[in-house]
Amino acid sequence: MSFRIPHFAFLILLATALWARADGGAVLSQQKAGPWLVTLFGSPTPLRAGPADLSVMIQDAATGAPVLDQSISVKVQATATPGSEAWMPPCCTMKKSAGVVAATHAAAQNKLLYAANVILPASGPHEAIVQIGAGDTAEILETKLEVQPPAPPLSSYWAFLAAPPVFVGLFALNQRLRRRA
Repeated sequence: MSFRIPHFAFLILLATALWARADGGAVLSQQKAGPWLVTLFGSPTPLRAGPADLSVMIQDAATGAPVLDQSISVKVQATATPGSEAWMPPCCTMKKSAGVVAATHAAAQNKLLYAANVILPASGPHEAIVQIGAGDTAEILETKLEVQPPAPPLSSYWAFLAAPPVFVGLFALNQRLRRRA
């Protein structure tokens, strides 16, 4: 039985496809706000306390055409007593306070979306406030969110912890096969 590198590469590619993430995440809300149809996406699914990606898609309500020239800001705030707090690594440089975050095309891989990276400090009921535009003409979209407790740190980082032993094992297997040849 011969072992070919292209087959091995295909198996690695197939295994990593399970970790692939799409930009945007799950639909959290879709509402009409003034002349716009606003869709709010969230990732991870379900939303958990800790870092999260909130993406907004703005469409013209009449035509469905994407609107790409608006100023968008997102604010997430707890609506009740917060539940369990998010675990953050000691070296994490992200802000731990929740506030108004600008959603931009630059932060999104899909350029039809406006994305904002926010910190959800704790689990429990929250409210997301999306402001479209600025000043007196701004449209406000409010939606309720349910934030789950944070994932245990080990389950969040298991792939990074498992990678070194896997690579050492592959190196050892390589050396063993070379000695046989």
